[in-house]
Amino acid sequence: MKKAVLVAMAVLAAQVGFTQAWEFGNWEYFTLEGEPSLRGISVVNDTICWVSGSQGTVARTTDGGSTWQRLSVPDAEGLDFRDIEAFGAQEAVLMSAGPGEQSKLYRTFDGGAHWELTHSNAEPEGFFNAMAFWNPSEGILTGDPLEDKAFFMVTEDGGRHWE
Repeated sequence: MKKAVLVAMAVLAAQVGFTQAWEFGNWEYFTLEGEPSLRGISVVNDTICWVSGSQGTVARTTDGGSTWQRLSVPDAEGLDFRDIEAFGAQEAVLMSAGPGEQSKLYRTFDGGAHWELTHSNAEPEGFFNAMAFWNPSEGILTGDPLEDKAFFMVTEDGGRHWE
C-alpha cells in the first residue's frame, strides 16, 4: 500500500513539475440584447469575427472584438442560427436549424446590411445540422438522415445555390 501511495505521489509531483502555464491574453465579456445562446462562430482573421445563435442572432466585429454590431435578418427573429461561415468583413453564409422549413440558408455580400434567403428546407422531416467551406466558393452542409439515408448538400458558388 505504501508503495502505491509513493508511486502516485511521484507521478503527481512529476506532472506538477512539468506543467506549463499558458497565457491567452485578457478576455473581455460582451453581451447581446436578449441574452441569446451563441452557437456558431467564424473567425476570419485577428480583427474580423462573426457569431450566430438563438433568437435570430447574428453579430460581427471588425475591430478584434472591441465592438460588436448586431445584424438583422428579415423575418428570422425566431430562428436558431447554429452555423455561420464568413469569408471577410462583407461576405458570410448563415444556417438556421430546425424541423422542416425552419432549416434555412442565407447569404450576405454587404456585411449583413441585407440577407438573401438562398435555400429553405422543403422536407418536413429534414433538419440542418452543420456546414463547412474549404474555400469561399465550395462548401458542404449536413443534416439529419432522411429515410435512413445520409443527407448532404453542396455549393460551388459560395452558397448562392445548393444541391
